[in-house]
Amino acid sequence: MSAATLDRPVAAEATWLRRPWAQPAVLAVLVLLTRLPGLVTTRLFNTDEATLSVGGRELASGGSLYVGVIDRKPPLPFALYALFGGGDLRPVRAVIALAILVAALVVASEARRRWGVRAGWVSGIVLVLGASALGPMDAQAANFELFALLPIVVAVVAAARGKAALAGVAVAVAVLCKQPAAVTIVPVAWCWWQTRRLRGVLEGLVAGAVAALVLTLPFGLSKVMEWSLLGTGGYLSMAPSDLGFAGLRLLYLLLLAAGFWGGAWLLAVTPRIGPAVKVPADGDGHHARGRDAIDVWLLLGVSGLGVVAGFRFFPHYLVQLVPALALLAGRGSTLAKPVVAKAALVWGAGATVVALALGWHMGLDPKPAYPKDLAAYARAHSVAEQRILVWGNVPEVYWRADRQPAGGFTHTEFVTGYSGGRRPRAASQADVPDVDLYQRWIARLRAHPPVLVFDTAADDIRGGRYFPLRHFPALQQLLDERYERVATVDDVPVYRLKGAQLPR
Repeated sequence: MSAATLDRPVAAEATWLRRPWAQPAVLAVLVLLTRLPGLVTTRLFNTDEATLSVGGRELASGGSLYVGVIDRKPPLPFALYALFGGGDLRPVRAVIALAILVAALVVASEARRRWGVRAGWVSGIVLVLGASALGPMDAQAANFELFALLPIVVAVVAAARGKAALAGVAVAVAVLCKQPAAVTIVPVAWCWWQTRRLRGVLEGLVAGAVAALVLTLPFGLSKVMEWSLLGTGGYLSMAPSDLGFAGLRLLYLLLLAAGFWGGAWLLAVTPRIGPAVKVPADGDGHHARGRDAIDVWLLLGVSGLGVVAGFRFFPHYLVQLVPALALLAGRGSTLAKPVVAKAALVWGAGATVVALALGWHMGLDPKPAYPKDLAAYARAHSVAEQRILVWGNVPEVYWRADRQPAGGFTHTEFVTGYSGGRRPRAASQADVPDVDLYQRWIARLRAHPPVLVFDTAADDIRGGRYFPLRHFPALQQLLDERYERVATVDDVPVYRLKGAQLPR
């Protein structure tokens, strides 16, 4: 197949597809349609949104991240939540929708520059649909992965166009949104070397380092390093007994990726062994040598490593694959046979409809009772300045109650070692993952005791039976000494600090 033959379908496209307004308009409509469930519902889609909201509220009220609210995640998503006060989630989801649109336009521009108009359209559409075609807990929520999507795209495209400094800054922003985005440095560095050799590499690294320093300083460089970069040992550790459980989760993840994105994969891999694609020269000559998608394949490979990092295999981790998948699907659309293209179209449309149906179903469902009732009790029996403690992994209570967590953690995974994505196992004070962290947490609770304590483990909420309060004597002793049991809400025992002032 000659290059001229490859160009014929592109030239035959409807003229309106080439008009400057067409692609932004179509992609904007697609973004609106696919993100609409999250834009209209006020409910949480997952616990990450609750944690981000509580952290954002801490920043918005003048508090400090990694002090008043502590998490292993990097700071930039918390800062965005803080701009909207950490309450209503819809403005943040609207920002995510806008970021997806911009990322789609950047991807479409790069695909069009490399492989023509058709590739540009396909890449933009795949990015929009891919970012939304998962379960609602993973696609509709304002997740860390969706925050990192745009800077990853900008980093790769800027590096491919010889803009080393911009690419370096974008990599830094991506890492400060989600740590596994650091793997993007591999294809970016390859492009730096290809376009500007050592000068490009040095310029990109310096720009990225300066950007990372400037962006982390407001949150405390040492705190960001301690919690989001160096304090992940317990999270990454895995016992040999976890391998089988992790293997099943990985299989589930692969099936999700195939089911929701099967059409895009068809376009991406079908032409892999086909002839090279003619690459149109751009204004400054980059890619004019006819180089194929080596950097994009590198991006796909290292993004896969980012997905499996930590061996927990949550479905939203798959979002990191979307930029590479979108570009490769655009490339493949110029080579795929008509039957493959039609199958990909039907598959992509069907998967998106399924994802949207799931999103609307969850978005319009009644909210779970226990966080609502616990939050209502907390609001009625405390004031906004008083902190509460929720023993267990239910950060939604803090968000709904508009109360901040005593001790800093929005969930107790940090101190118990019981964690999502790992095989369930009993946890106790004798085998906490970090003894020093646990002791410092108890010391903070003693120095600044919460006015209310909710024991969600007693009701076995999210695995509570594996970490009952009695297995943690230091905390139990604090409750015995300074608290009294005052209520049971939805089978959750509630303890109040003795002598605490009740709200009027």
